[in-house]
Amino acid sequence: MDTPFFRKAYSLWTTLYRVTQEALTNIGRHANASVIDVSLYAVDDQLELTISDDGDGFDVAAALESKRSNGLAGMRERTAMVDGIFSARSDAGAGTTLNITAPARYRDEHSNEEDS
Repeated sequence: MDTPFFRKAYSLWTTLYRVTQEALTNIGRHANASVIDVSLYAVDDQLELTISDDGDGFDVAAALESKRSNGLAGMRERTAMVDGIFSARSDAGAGTTLNITAPARYRDEHSNEEDS
């Protein structure tokens, strides 16, 4: 099956998977976390992915500007490619929370009907 809707839906699910994968890898490598929470909700016509931990925390602005790693910047770019919004909040010693919100519905440009 190769339709515009399928390609967009596949891209969205791949993005959510890859962001989750990168976040969990970063938590495992850097956070020293003992609790990790991953949740995915459908709210109205949006998907909301939240990944949080109780780890060491870090400076989000510095990580986004870093030339050493593209982890957070890559997550932000992937999210933007599916018309989503990426946010990261982290406090030293208090963990990190990543939020991704993206449209769950797409309009197929070849029809007047929305796919869900």
